[in-house]
Amino acid sequence: MVIAGGIGQRALALFAEQGIAVRAGQSGATVEELASAWLNGQLVNEPEGCAHHHDDAGGDHHHQDGCHGNDE
Repeated sequence: MVIAGGIGQRALALFAEQGIAVRAGQSGATVEELASAWLNGQLVNEPEGCAHHHDDAGGDHHHQDGCHGNDE
């Protein structure tokens, strides 16, 4: 089980290939709060994943809207 706030689509696919479930975390929540929410069956949403874009030089790192909680 992985609890993630922002995660790329490739990572989601790799976890799925290995049978590892991924659940969306809650912004601003502590590790303890997230663990408790999962144990109580409250973390049921799967993260949508975000696409990362890099320029040819590999220097720029841009996120799509909402990825990792920001709009860079």
